[in-house]
Amino acid sequence: MARRRLPTAENEAEDPSPAPETGGVLASLVDAVNAKVGEGSAITMDGFEDKETLWISTGMPGLDAALSNGKGFPEGRFVELFGPEASGKTSMVQYLIRLWQKKGGITIYVDFEMSADKSHIESYRVDLSGVMYIDVDTVEEAFDAVDVCFRKLGETGFAGPVLLIWDSIAMSTPKAEAEEESSENSHVGVLARAMGKGIRKLRRVLRRTRCTAIFINQTRMKIGVRFGSPEDTPGGKALKFAAALRLRLANVGRIHKTVKGERIVCGFTIEVTVVKSRYQTLGRRTRLVLDYTKGIAPGATLRELLRKMGLLKKVGRNLRYAPTGETLAASGWREFHLRNRDDIEARIAERTAEYAGTSAEDGEEGGAEEN
Repeated sequence: MARRRLPTAENEAEDPSPAPETGGVLASLVDAVNAKVGEGSAITMDGFEDKETLWISTGMPGLDAALSNGKGFPEGRFVELFGPEASGKTSMVQYLIRLWQKKGGITIYVDFEMSADKSHIESYRVDLSGVMYIDVDTVEEAFDAVDVCFRKLGETGFAGPVLLIWDSIAMSTPKAEAEEESSENSHVGVLARAMGKGIRKLRRVLRRTRCTAIFINQTRMKIGVRFGSPEDTPGGKALKFAAALRLRLANVGRIHKTVKGERIVCGFTIEVTVVKSRYQTLGRRTRLVLDYTKGIAPGATLRELLRKMGLLKKVGRNLRYAPTGETLAASGWREFHLRNRDDIEARIAERTAEYAGTSAEDGEEGGAEEN
């Protein structure tokens, strides 16, 4: 039996047979799939158009740069925030509610941790009438409620951005666990399966809407790990694969101020590390300032960023803006920023690549001021 010659550079030129036409074959395949499944289900890649990703800025240039090279959070995607206890996860998502409302959006808040504080959310100037609060017992009920919300939004024709907050995966209770008596190892993997099923259903909704789904998660430690990090997150791996962004938050230093001669803790610095990103290189870090009375403070966070860039220097009790040499008291930062907003934003934009991939210095002493 004669062996078939493999195509090479030499014998390919000698082969007189024409290359097969694939266009007609693919066209027939596309027609067949569309007739069976529905018009528009299949097309050839030359007619495929990437769906434009819309963005919501956080109002903090350092965080925007670390997330997506200056654009902020993407719409229509999954985001996971995780970290140890008291690392600012809930405060961060509550701060984001106001940003979505500025864009004409609404918020759906699924609260398993019972951590929603009405007065704290109002401190961010949030319109509470634009926030839907969901308090249910099980994971399955929560996903059903979210599904009903998006079906109704589709019927009303609402076209604005939607923020879905899930707080948190670790405290979510599967139906099987809630209805049966708990015993050791009786519900292994139940939460992971419930989350996996719900995320697959929710993914179809996110494809067709402007919803950003932010899931908060806690950290756990694997037992017996001798190499690598023992840190892990509950709820299985479905969200890890589905998430466009995974951010790890950590409390890296307290912030103090002096009140009537007494030095007290008034907040702490949050370090945000990009663990996974479909829009940016991994490992980028930035730092935020959280004030216990005001929550996330964009003004103090911006000051921290300018200090790291060398544009703002501390001179005794005052601050000096290096480009102009202007000296100001720490209490006059807000007015200074309003006067020089355009100049500051232009200088930050010029140096985005320089500052976005590094960590900031330790939080400055003094109370954080919200801008």
